[in-house]
Amino acid sequence: MKRILAVILTLSLLLGAVSALSDVDYASDYETALTLATNDLTNVKGLETAVDILQRLGGYQMARSYSQYFQALMDIMFTEGDLGIARKRIDTCARNAVFVKNLAERGLPSCEEIGTYIDTRETEAAVEYGNA
Repeated sequence: MKRILAVILTLSLLLGAVSALSDVDYASDYETALTLATNDLTNVKGLETAVDILQRLGGYQMARSYSQYFQALMDIMFTEGDLGIARKRIDTCARNAVFVKNLAERGLPSCEEIGTYIDTRETEAAVEYGNA
């Protein structure tokens, strides 16, 4: 009986320790991803790695919003024609007021600025240079 109780207690302690460590890893990974991406928003490898990390974090803080935001930036860099997906991603991010505020606090381009850039690119693609 004592042996069973000792095993249960040990397992409980181990599960508690693993949970505590995973919280620390989430916070660290979240900040690492944001730092990696924001050091150079034109570094595709950095953005891709940041998106991968943020997607693994799931619903942690604003990981999903930042993942969408960075994916939109990559869409803009690699799309020559239809920027509709980038537009949808940015519009989704723009609806989250807390995220929009966090972008400003971090000194990153706003969703509105990126949306304006997308509009300009789409106008240029339509060969309406006078309107761009």
